[in-house]
Amino acid sequence: MTKIRHGWVLALAVMCSLAACGGDDEGGGTAGAGAGGAAGESGEGGTSGEGGTSGTSGEGGTSGEGGTAGGEDCGGEELAAGECLNIEGEPNIECPDAVGPFDGTCATKGTCCQRSSNNLRIDQLCDDEPMTLEYRVMSSSVTNHPMSTSLPFLLQIAAERATKCEAEQCFLWRFEQPRAGGEPVAGEGKSNIAFGSYNCDGTFSYYGPTAAPDRAADGFTDPGRWQASEAKTTIDPTKEGVERTKVAWKDNPNQRLSTSPFMMAGERVVDWELATSGFEMLEIDTSDAGNECQGSFDGTVWTTPGRYQSFAPIKDNNTDIIFSVTQTFCQLLSFSILDPADRAIPCLDTPRCMPGSEGCKYIKLPDSLCPENDADRANWRCHLGAKGNVNAEDDYPSDEELNCTMEAPTGTLDPDVDPAVSKGQCCDPLGTTESGLPACNAFRIVSAFAAAAAEITDEPKNDLPVICE
Repeated sequence: MTKIRHGWVLALAVMCSLAACGGDDEGGGTAGAGAGGAAGESGEGGTSGEGGTSGTSGEGGTSGEGGTAGGEDCGGEELAAGECLNIEGEPNIECPDAVGPFDGTCATKGTCCQRSSNNLRIDQLCDDEPMTLEYRVMSSSVTNHPMSTSLPFLLQIAAERATKCEAEQCFLWRFEQPRAGGEPVAGEGKSNIAFGSYNCDGTFSYYGPTAAPDRAADGFTDPGRWQASEAKTTIDPTKEGVERTKVAWKDNPNQRLSTSPFMMAGERVVDWELATSGFEMLEIDTSDAGNECQGSFDGTVWTTPGRYQSFAPIKDNNTDIIFSVTQTFCQLLSFSILDPADRAIPCLDTPRCMPGSEGCKYIKLPDSLCPENDADRANWRCHLGAKGNVNAEDDYPSDEELNCTMEAPTGTLDPDVDPAVSKGQCCDPLGTTESGLPACNAFRIVSAFAAAAAEITDEPKNDLPVICE
């Protein structure tokens, strides 16, 4: 039996991270942008991304046990396997999903192709029961790497993967928020954000502590690296969007490095894993309509109104080869698609040069700085640190707006103690020594997303995803 949850709640707002998934507003997805990493920081209410380490709260979350007040009829219902609590109406036959069910309550419905309804679940709660919002990211497209991860043939690959919920299209969010008298109230909530698996029956599951296979040759061995980690959040329902939810610095796991799996198309085999950190939600709809749909599908393209960012350290994305391009993710971001003869060029120690200059193979330079050891992670987070916008990126902050310092931090940069504190030291995208700054060691990845209400089971999946017929 799949039980409708009534003891969990919302919180916010969240991910991939940047999943390389379905179409964006122009009709395409993006390649390999993976998931976003750990919990959202102050304001975005996210929780750790796909990974986590073995032993962290990684059961994918469990439902609450019911409320303490309300009428005799509150408390929800139990659904048989293969049933979903979804909006009324006929299935939306224009939805791009290539896997069923295609009829019944679990079929895709509405403008965002949802298989469940968060608002109907909330309607079944007792007055003082906390509420839960659960989503599947339907489309996520990288917006700030147009010359690499958004090349047309990569968009085509991503769009095909999106129709089957393969890897990045199973980016799952669970947000919890307290209620009293039938309304959201200020208080403590929880968030879980992670890659998961489609169960082929209309429901989804997070990965558990033994799901990830040993891939020692590519640097990945922890069997719990894909599981979700829970983040405590502070809710203020008088605010909207990312301002509604806050994760305290001391409770925020977003400094941790996380990994997200991408599967081989149509196979139960890992293609590659994306390593990210520093997930942050930038825009999200926290209205009643946003409970159901973040964006919409018009039969051809997705409208993707939400945005989030995360950071991909070059060192941690320099080994795993992406099958479709026979390059690492670090190479893809740095050089775009290389000629076969050049694919041995390492992005980690290749001398950097100004993109567009004669003989320079770089199309984009690292622009961010991420901590590389636990001591630094305890004091500062991944952050944008390249002054001057050498990559000529649209909407890039001015030097005055970049919240970084020339000096290295000497203590904890806790914004809860000092809201004006910097995020960390600035960095040199060209990796020279003249500036006295450390070389930028990561890429910022900004993604636009659409998401739909989903039913996430309470049981984590401790195996690779099934292939839906």
